[in-house]
Amino acid sequence: MTKDVERLHKLLLEGNCCSAALVQLALELRGEDNPQLVQAAGALCLGVRHGALCGAVTGTALLLELLCPQYADQLIPELMDWFLAMTAARYGSANCRDIAGEGPLKRKLTCPGLVVEVYEKARELLLEYGCDPTGSFSTEQ
Repeated sequence: MTKDVERLHKLLLEGNCCSAALVQLALELRGEDNPQLVQAAGALCLGVRHGALCGAVTGTALLLELLCPQYADQLIPELMDWFLAMTAARYGSANCRDIAGEGPLKRKLTCPGLVVEVYEKARELLLEYGCDPTGSFSTEQ
């Protein structure tokens, strides 16, 4: 497991919701701190607090914009195409309520793995585009 994925796991275990954890990770990778931005990103959690589009992908879109703004116009649609296809096949929908249900137990079982999976796809895209602005994407296991 890479150091950035380990950090993402830790942020989730500390109680950060999906979108907020992803934005916090992006800021840390950039060597920055912005609690207000992390707090604002939390509005996207639980499907924009309404069970709609999954916060793992909306938070990852923010991460891509923060880490590679010069290619975000290409990266985010690629991420979305992958995510929509993957969640349609696996869950029947990209909506939080369909992926994680209404109860906290199913969310605890489903969401952390999905957040990491979406982040790893974003990481793959970032590297594919030659965009590692911090040089911090470790390949250490």
